[in-house]
Amino acid sequence: MCRMPALSPCPAETTRKPLIETEDAPHASLLGVTEGEASSMEVALRTAANEPFVKERLDHELVLRRLWDLAFPERGGHAGFRWLAAEWAGLGFQSEDPLRDLRGSGLQGLSNLVQLLENRSLPGARSSISSDPAHVAQLLALPGLPPGFPLAIASINVTGYLQYFFGLNSVYPGSGARKGDAASQRGLVLLAAHEGAGVLQSLHDALLLRLAFGWSRLKAGATLMDFPPLLHEAFAHAASVFSGAPASWVLFDLVSELEGLELPRFGPIAALARFAMLVLYATCGCSWSLRSLSNHGDMEPPVSQRSKKTV
Repeated sequence: MCRMPALSPCPAETTRKPLIETEDAPHASLLGVTEGEASSMEVALRTAANEPFVKERLDHELVLRRLWDLAFPERGGHAGFRWLAAEWAGLGFQSEDPLRDLRGSGLQGLSNLVQLLENRSLPGARSSISSDPAHVAQLLALPGLPPGFPLAIASINVTGYLQYFFGLNSVYPGSGARKGDAASQRGLVLLAAHEGAGVLQSLHDALLLRLAFGWSRLKAGATLMDFPPLLHEAFAHAASVFSGAPASWVLFDLVSELEGLELPRFGPIAALARFAMLVLYATCGCSWSLRSLSNHGDMEPPVSQRSKKTV
């Protein structure tokens, strides 16, 4: 079996340069973000990205148990939970021990996966799940997703990439990933301070959605051997999106460009796209909610970054 790039913890950096500098004040002002709010959000983002998964901590164990409940409800819920189980590999972990894949992205790598599945468990978003191996496709609620998509390791690698690109931790995720420049790092902090820390989850979900659609285009019977090129392409695409974004970021634009899917505005595919965006924003707490898209397909989106003027 092909092994994904190891996300091994690196020695902690002795000094870190703040992501928010004095020259960012104009952009922060445009978003209504104070210097104190930006600094607090930077600390929160770094703290979350550097928290390891600790097996002995009950609150961490409960997150893993929640993943078990979401993925394998037919296995008896909490009573059927097992630290080591073949089911974990069926969900896309690289072995029967899920903790081996969390050494780099830590608790956040697990939390993002759990949040993704919870979002897709909204009323009407998920069909009944049985012990059939196709449950992964049902969890994602994406029609046409072929069996075998390595959901867990895909999600963990996306989290690791975002942590590394935005300078939140120093664990290299592999697959040609590179660190973002100071402008990209500042853009994330300011956007998160304005919209809420949930923006990182939205970026994660959008990039994972791109990987899922990329997997669906592969030949029948694709295996984990076919996955690394998809990761490499997704990371390069994300770096291009973030690096090319204007100084004042708009979450809707970032999510749309990360997905990079050319979809029609009308018809069933357009409805699926609106639903996907609804899911991405469902728990974000962002100022522009897409919940209404489920009932109003003709609603105008917010002003695009590419047309938004900075004054």
